[in-house]
Amino acid sequence: MALANVTHRFDGGFSWARSSSGLLECRSHALRDADGGVWLVDPFDGTGLDEELEALGGDVVGVIVLLDRHIRDSVALARRYGARLLAPPGRWRRGHPRPQDAEALRAEGIDACPFTFTPIIQREGQWLEWSLWWPERAVLVVPEAVGTPDYYRSRAREPLAVHPVLRVAGPPHGLVAPGTEPQLLLVGHGDAVEADVAGTIELAIGEARRELPSFLLAAPRHAVRFVRAAVGVGRASC
Repeated sequence: MALANVTHRFDGGFSWARSSSGLLECRSHALRDADGGVWLVDPFDGTGLDEELEALGGDVVGVIVLLDRHIRDSVALARRYGARLLAPPGRWRRGHPRPQDAEALRAEGIDACPFTFTPIIQREGQWLEWSLWWPERAVLVVPEAVGTPDYYRSRAREPLAVHPVLRVAGPPHGLVAPGTEPQLLLVGHGDAVEADVAGTIELAIGEARRELPSFLLAAPRHAVRFVRAAVGVGRASC
């Protein structure tokens, strides 16, 4: 089993990557609520994960899937810890069946759950993505629509960028809900954003289309990396 490498620690939780996640820079997150319950978001299993969760304190009470293709090890971990499993409702994309026993994420709230969920992209059979807002810690989690890896960005100085497909299909809006002031942005790919979160998201959304020509110039370099990953030099999916 691959190692679970902690990439970021913050008040109330940590983020980790599986050592085999490669160039996609996949991230999972553990959030500990005020009652001591621990929630795993889009989680990978890995050597050392149990020890990290024990050090965080509390018991795992929930496993949350925010993106229809981020099932990862969520089902196995929910069973191992005897925890609730929450996932987007709707028809998932082909090859990514929705767990039958999963509770549906709901924008109006979920009983005994400290988070608020908001649909970001709702394309039945193609792309179902939700965000998570943790008001207690002012933490926003976005699994795919924005990220910080090199292959998301048109140039190195972009601190955050819109997913490459959404640069063309249309960037998401409303990631920061009115009346909220996120202090930490956790993403499903890449490192967290801790400074001027709302402004950084606004900039990424605003420049998504304007920076498309620059991104297309960099696309061949990214394509070569993904081809190499697909034949075993790295990892091309997570």
